[in-house]
Amino acid sequence: MNVFPMGAKQAKDKFESLMENDLYIAQEKIDGVRALIHLYKGGVIKVTTRGASVDAPDIPIEITHRIPYINDWQPHSELLGCIIDTEITIPGLDSAQVAGIVSYKSQVEIPNGIQFNAFDIIAYDNKTVFSWNQKQRLHGLLVKSRYFPEWLVPLPIYYGTEAKYNLLDEVFSCGKEGIMLKNLNSMYIPGKKPANTWYKVKKVDSIDAKIVGSCPPEKYYRDPKTNEEDTTRLTKLYENGWFGAIMYELEDGTQGTVSGFSDEERAKMSENHQIKPCYLGRWIELKFMEKTKDGKLRHPRFIRFRDEVEK
Repeated sequence: MNVFPMGAKQAKDKFESLMENDLYIAQEKIDGVRALIHLYKGGVIKVTTRGASVDAPDIPIEITHRIPYINDWQPHSELLGCIIDTEITIPGLDSAQVAGIVSYKSQVEIPNGIQFNAFDIIAYDNKTVFSWNQKQRLHGLLVKSRYFPEWLVPLPIYYGTEAKYNLLDEVFSCGKEGIMLKNLNSMYIPGKKPANTWYKVKKVDSIDAKIVGSCPPEKYYRDPKTNEEDTTRLTKLYENGWFGAIMYELEDGTQGTVSGFSDEERAKMSENHQIKPCYLGRWIELKFMEKTKDGKLRHPRFIRFRDEVEK
């Protein structure tokens, strides 16, 4: 079965109402790689991700061969006919590092401790359960979890406003990514981000930064399956003469790059695949999730220009 996992929307201004609504439960938002474990009748196992190739956009990329213990696993008969929604994590590594390791084309040895964090079930006893609501699916996952191996771990569920806020405080205090809020009455819609189903809550701060340069854009699109350049297809940024990303510097001297500009902003600011000289030295406001140990911003995004910095 070819199926893509369901996505989530940002909570944004709904955050407080979702936290206070008992219809929504919370789980930790895991910083890893999304994966579906397909357990077919007959013992065949397949692991797929949310990605697809240009040549086969309707078929999720398979990474079964990258998971060392999958082929040696003999799942209990009660698990056959299930599809389990998970997030792959490796201790000490962030999502980008995990993605590079478990990529279908990677040849890097898989480190010890790789774990699948299970949070939903979308096929049960050889039938899809997209019509089940979240509460029913969580119960189904709980029933099947008694047959999980040690590397397949169900995520804890938190009910009630106080428990959800406590989880959020704990997650942020540990420097983790955030939480998910899920509607107990909502259905599973593969490959979509439907409203009133799943919402993600991430920590976002803002900071002022000075523009010190820009990076040129990629000239050609790349095949997501082979990562090879397709020299017949110029990227939108290159074709329009726009820059790729802005190079910024914080007041403490930390440097980095940021994107998130609209097409209108890029057109106004670009010249021959670079930022126009008149923008160098201008101050901008960035939003970001957190600072890493070396002072860099995690997932920075451009918000607006600031001609003066508030001291």
